[in-house]
Amino acid sequence: MGENFSLVKQVQNHRVIASQIATKLGSIDKAQQHLNKCLYYMNIGSNDYINNYEQPDYYPSQSLFTPEQYAAVLIQQYSVQLRALYAIGARRFALIGMMRLGCTPREISIHGKNGTLCVEEDNDYSLLFNSNLRTLVDRFNRELFGAKFILINTAAIATGDENYYCCKVDDKIGLCLPNSVPCNDRSQFKFFDAVHPSEKTNQVTAMNAYKSPSPAYAYPMDINQLVSI
Repeated sequence: MGENFSLVKQVQNHRVIASQIATKLGSIDKAQQHLNKCLYYMNIGSNDYINNYEQPDYYPSQSLFTPEQYAAVLIQQYSVQLRALYAIGARRFALIGMMRLGCTPREISIHGKNGTLCVEEDNDYSLLFNSNLRTLVDRFNRELFGAKFILINTAAIATGDENYYCCKVDDKIGLCLPNSVPCNDRSQFKFFDAVHPSEKTNQVTAMNAYKSPSPAYAYPMDINQLVSI
C-alpha cells in the first residue's frame, strides 16, 4: 500500500510546496494570498484509535491515558499542525470529525456483544474526540485572525443502518483479502471493507458537508458557505 506519512510530515511537505509556489508567483506574500483562497480539508483520528488506542498488546496508550486524556492529547497535537498551516497561509479549514467507530463491521465483530448493532464504548471515543474538536474550532475562530474553521460531524450524518461490506475480509484487520473479488454493485453497501466507508456513504457525507441542512452536521457553517467568504 506504500509508505504512510504522518500529519507532521505532510505539513512539512506542504511547506516545501508553498515555497515553490512563492518562487513561481514571485513572492511569499503572493503565495500566501493564493493559499488564503484554498480549502484545507483535514481528517484525522480514526486510525489513532483503531490502530493504536484499541491495540493495548502493541501500544501503551490505554495504560498511559484515560479516554478523555487521549482525546485531549490528539487535539493538542492536531492544533500544533493546524497552527503551522495557518503560518504558511492557510485560512479556510474544514475539520472532519470521527465517524462512529463502534458502528463499523470490524469493531462489531471484535467487540460486539449479544448481537448489538454498535459498540457504544467505541462510539464514546468518537464523541469525545468530536467534542474536543468542536471546542478547538470555536477557539481558533476567536484566536486566529482571518481564519475560518468548521467542523463536519460525520458521526451525526445518517448514512443508513446496514453494516454489510463489499468484499471478503481479513477478520483480524478488517481489510479485503488479497486477490479477492469485490461485489458487483458497490452502491448497495455502507462499507467497502470492514473498516472503510463505501463511495455511497462518502457521497452522503460529502453532500451534507457541502450544503448542510443542519448545524448538527456542519458547524458553524457548511463548506459552501466557507468557500464563499
